Amino acid sequence: MNASTTQPIYTYRRARKVHVSGSGFVALLFLIAAVVFLIPFWPLSLIFLALTIACDAKTKTIHHCDHCGNEVAATCRLCPTCRADLAPAPRTPLWKSLLITTGQLILTLTLIVLVLYAFHIYNRAA
Repeated sequence: MNASTTQPIYTYRRARKVHVSGSGFVALLFLIAAVVFLIPFWPLSLIFLALTIACDAKTKTIHHCDHCGNEVAATCRLCPTCRADLAPAPRTPLWKSLLITTGQLILTLTLIVLVLYAFHIYNRAA
């Protein structure tokens, strides 16, 4: 097959987050401490919960060719394996991102209100 007659392959450079490190054991200890302090002193429980998330949330972004699946650098224009022409992955539409963010915000505020209401009922009964 002649090189001048081959059609170029156009594909996307996909990014994905990969868990690289973090101590699952330390995160488990912080989670146990958060559960222990949930009833007697809930603000300390929230601090332990935040530490749990911080200990176990270490990730990095890896890019890969959408055509052959091999890992590529974030700045590559061509895949080194299949020679596909790489373009950045298409972005999510703004309305979809706003809808997801609004839903997460409503869920978070609902959970905060429920926790505050439960705390109010707990103090009222005591």
